[in-house]
Formats: sequence, C-alpha cells, structure tokens
Amino acid sequence: MAAGEMCFMCDLEADHCAHVIAEADKSIQTLSERGLINFDLMSPMNGVALCASCHIRYDNHCDPRLIFYPKDIDFFIAFELRNRIRRRKDGSSRTVPTAAQYAKRGGLYTRIVFRRKGQDTAIVKDPACWHGAPLGSLRRVFGIMGCPRADGIPEEDMLRLRDLWDLYFRDNEGLAQTVATRYGFSATEEDFGLGGVDSDNDEPGVPGEDSEIVKRDEEEDEEEEEDGSLRKRRAPAGTWQQPKPVPFNYRNWCWEYGPRSSSNQKAETFTLHGPTSFVRNP
Repeated sequence: MAAGEMCFMCDLEADHCAHVIAEADKSIQTLSERGLINFDLMSPMNGVALCASCHIRYDNHCDPRLIFYPKDIDFFIAFELRNRIRRRKDGSSRTVPTAAQYAKRGGLYTRIVFRRKGQDTAIVKDPACWHGAPLGSLRRVFGIMGCPRADGIPEEDMLRLRDLWDLYFRDNEGLAQTVATRYGFSATEEDFGLGGVDSDNDEPGVPGEDSEIVKRDEEEDEEEEEDGSLRKRRAPAGTWQQPKPVPFNYRNWCWEYGPRSSSNQKAETFTLHGPTSFVRNP
C-alpha cells in the first residue's frame, strides 16, 4: 500500500490493508476446486486499501456495512457461458476472469455503503477502479447476499449476481441455457461478445508493470567445461532475466498486513514478483 493512498470506500487516507478473502474463510478449498480462485491469496491481489473505520465495517461478515463488486457483471456471466462451451469441447478446467482481463473492460467496481442509523437507504457511490482480483470481491458479495442489509444492492445487480452464482455453483446445463437465453446468447455461440478477451489466465508472466523482471546487458553464469572445470558464461546482451526471489514466510507477512503491523514498511521491503511470489528489495 503506497503512502498517501486513499481509502477505496471513502475520502479518508487509507491506513489499513484489508483482506478480501479472509484466511479464516472455510470455503477456500471449495472455491479452489471449482476453479474460482485464480490468484495468490497471500498477495496484494487479495487486498484493498481502507481507512480504519471502513475496515471494521467491511470485516463484519454477519452484518456488513459496505461492499464492492464488479460493475460489469454481464462480462463475468458471458465469460462463464463461453468457458462452459470450451469445457464441454475439450474437458479443460474452468477459467475465470483475472484482474488484467477485467481491467480491459474498465476495471470498475460498484461501491455500496449499506443503511445505518439515521440513514433511510443505502448509498451507491460512483464506480471506482480497483486492481485486485475480481473473483475475490465476488466471493465477498456472494457471502452477504442473504444478509438483512443486502437490500441495498440494486435489484438489477442482485438478479445478475444470482445468475452468476448459479453458473458458478450449479452444474446444471439446463439452467445455464436459461441464463444464456436471458442475456441474448445462443447455445452454439462461442464468442459471447467478448472480443479479444482470452479465457486463459493472463496474469503477469512476461515483462510488465506487475512483474519484477530486470533487463540486464550482461548476465554471468557458470558453465562446466569438458575437463570438469567451470568457466563464466555471459547471456546475450539485452535479454530478459528473471531474478531469483528470496524466500520468506508469507504467513508472518501477509496475514499480519494491516492494523497489527507497519504495512508501509513491509510494502517497501518486498516487491511483487509475478502473480505468486515476492522478492526482497535491495
């Protein structure tokens, strides 16, 4: 979390980093088995910057006071319908949209502050960009759709979220066809209006802003000679080399990344190295 970053839900400065899917969430294994977790739970993809007050309200699972979820729910419905056709054809596993793929659609999230004392209705705030894993936010909203305050979710969004829940958790092709028809798709359609958005996982794996890949003019390595001795070998100038990450204990870092630790200090200490690991800064 960068210094001076603002709370995702209000106008105060963010001093906490909340986990979207909590460590204690007992559904993690089921979600993983269904292919609904395509990101590292111990990475910034599973974190959102909040102020202390919003963090408390966000973490109250039994009576949540605020929530956020992807604004373009239709994208996730179309993506799943298209992926179902692919799975029937080749027997592959489910793939779901990554943060990078949703960013191509704008990456906007609906933010809602539910009713509280002295407030007649929920407040639906202007959509905002968030760069975390969209499936994490969907898991969170799925978990609170039955709570008393969920009437603050706009009716049209609730209907779409229920359709998406059915597609993710009910292995019923008849129901899937009903959903497809409702959104104007046919059983033989393969593109579903998604254009060039691939259904393969496209999280950072090549040089990019999210991967710690360093361009080096010269890279030395050791190569064994025929006589058993070692000599230095240089990589071609201008090639991309992946630095080796320094192992560290995730559990002592990420799950304490919030009010009980200095998040700014630790954010300065480690840098994201691809979608699943970190490297220690020099």
